Amino acid sequence: MRLTRTGNLVYDEELFGREGVFRDRSDAGLRLAEACSAVLEHADIVYAIPRGGVPVAVPVARALKAELDLLLCRKLLISWNREAGFGAVSPDGHVFVDEEFARMLGLSKQAVKEAVREMESSSRKWKGGTKS
Repeated sequence: MRLTRTGNLVYDEELFGREGVFRDRSDAGLRLAEACSAVLEHADIVYAIPRGGVPVAVPVARALKAELDLLLCRKLLISWNREAGFGAVSPDGHVFVDEEFARMLGLSKQAVKEAVREMESSSRKWKGGTKS
């Protein structure tokens, strides 16, 4: 990896639009940690998006001697397809619902509220019981 730093943005142009670059997330984390160490001396914090981002972020945070925190931006899941969503909740709790898509799916307002409650419960579990 060859990282470029432009202000606060660090990236590798050769990776844009590519897939299957790393063996797995652990490999990605180790390679990213090495590349980040060459560009950054230190970072105050590294954010990880659960679940897949955690194995990538852990070695990066260690290499940069940074605090590791979770960024809990979660999609509101469709109950019959757990890979698809009809909205999202940002880390600060802002809820975005694609109302038109939810209606197309036949989701009631109660189903939307239940998805938001499920996401909030999951977020508390990820954060160790704290509400953030």
